[in-house]
Amino acid sequence: MSMRPHVESIYDRLIQAQKETLVVLMTDGRPHFVEMNQTRPPESHWEGKREMNRYMDKGRWQTTGSGFQRLQEWVEIHWNPEDEKKAPRGTVTAEEDWGRQGQIQLDPVSATRKLISAAKLYGAKLVGKHAAEFAAHGMIEVRRIYLLKGPSIETTKPLDEYCSLLPYSKALQRFEADWDPEDISINLPYLHMDNVCALEGRYFERESCREERYRQYMSPLLKDGPLQLALLLGLVWGNGFRVFGSWHYVPTPAVAALPYRHTTSGRSLGCEYVELALQGYRPWLRKRPLSVPELRDLAMKFSRTPEPTQCRITRAMARLRNSAERIDATDKVIDIGVALDILF
Repeated sequence: MSMRPHVESIYDRLIQAQKETLVVLMTDGRPHFVEMNQTRPPESHWEGKREMNRYMDKGRWQTTGSGFQRLQEWVEIHWNPEDEKKAPRGTVTAEEDWGRQGQIQLDPVSATRKLISAAKLYGAKLVGKHAAEFAAHGMIEVRRIYLLKGPSIETTKPLDEYCSLLPYSKALQRFEADWDPEDISINLPYLHMDNVCALEGRYFERESCREERYRQYMSPLLKDGPLQLALLLGLVWGNGFRVFGSWHYVPTPAVAALPYRHTTSGRSLGCEYVELALQGYRPWLRKRPLSVPELRDLAMKFSRTPEPTQCRITRAMARLRNSAERIDATDKVIDIGVALDILF
């Protein structure tokens, strides 16, 4: 399904609906008229949520033309929950059944009002992009970022369309853009740590209550989990990688745009204590060029092996990863010896 026609049609209709819509809010007993075509970005995630609730729950909506109706027609056609949607091309689904989960999608009128409110808060271009993506696959895109102890990197390294290695500085930018200071309950590593990078995965989740099984779609590289991918990455790249922290979230403009009232309840943030090196003090590392095709090939072959074999390979790779962190040569040899013993 082509994304471009959806983007163009939703953007034009959203702009027209914004121009022709007013929301009347009562302030101190007096009406306050809010023009919905004047974008005013909120200062924080929580302020945006409060403003959205005011428009949706306390506002009296007025339209002066056909813009609202044309936008509602787009919602009814492209966001119809009865239509079968295909998962994003190139993703795979986890095997486990999580049972029935999800939310009831808003009715077309409420979903249209939420779109207009989101465009006022975050701009029609960005909101239209999220709306068009939802029209294509009918899922919520969840970003998951995993902190890795291992070689730092200077630029983003895509592993496939839905999975990338990020410099730690860029991972922190993601964090600051979508989390508020009051959300932070743990201490993240300082910016200038010299052996930290991050792994970002884009996951797609259905929120429909009609389905018997809750499905999550992801990069094939992440099918067996981020811990396994980190081990494979270390094997291919020549250094050990250890996952020590993670967070996941739905981008704030997407939360505002999509036809659900509560899509951020699954946010989480966690970090384990590990010893990291300050800039300029990391141990000397031997690193060969990262072969992404080799990584993909190994990940595919690993997924196809029987579970007992996977467990044995995982233990061996963990020992190889540990050997890369050792300073003493004897300790390195011991870890490598144990890895060989596990395999053979």
